[in-house]
Amino acid sequence: MESREVKTTYVGGLLLSLKYKSYGVCQRYLLEYFVISSSTFYTTRRTFFSNGWIKKKGKKRCKGYSMKTTGEPISDEEIKKVLVSIYENENCNEPEYYIKALGDKKLSKVLRKRYGIIVNHKKIYRMRKELGLLRKYKKHTKHARKRPKNHEVSEPNKYWEADIKFIPTEEGIKGKKKSGNR
Repeated sequence: MESREVKTTYVGGLLLSLKYKSYGVCQRYLLEYFVISSSTFYTTRRTFFSNGWIKKKGKKRCKGYSMKTTGEPISDEEIKKVLVSIYENENCNEPEYYIKALGDKKLSKVLRKRYGIIVNHKKIYRMRKELGLLRKYKKHTKHARKRPKNHEVSEPNKYWEADIKFIPTEEGIKGKKKSGNR
């Protein structure tokens, strides 16, 4: 068996191996043929596709509509109408009244289960933002620990702090019990 030397550039070998791989030729054979290590091939391929030098032909994201669970397309305008109808509900006796308190991720699951609409939570966020249905975010503040000011700490292990939950007494243990199944 003769060993053939193929005179191609590094990028040319990469492009040819990608082309022949799409025809169904074994990847390992192509890498040996073009004298490219597998780690170099995959790293370079990732770099090429991320920079957009080579456009991969494939299914592009279709803007303007999503899919139902039945496979039918549904336009974004119809999804916005569903969202508006959810947020316009003022009857607190209906279970759909409480859907508007949900976040985007849970709302996407509710739309899938109840309405049969498959929508990403990021798309729901964008739609709610366009419609002005977002609630204001509450900033959660952390409380600073209250420490006595009459202690001067000048060196390590000079001042210690402890948290006492239970105090054993003659009558039994006194203190707060955590709620649980114990």
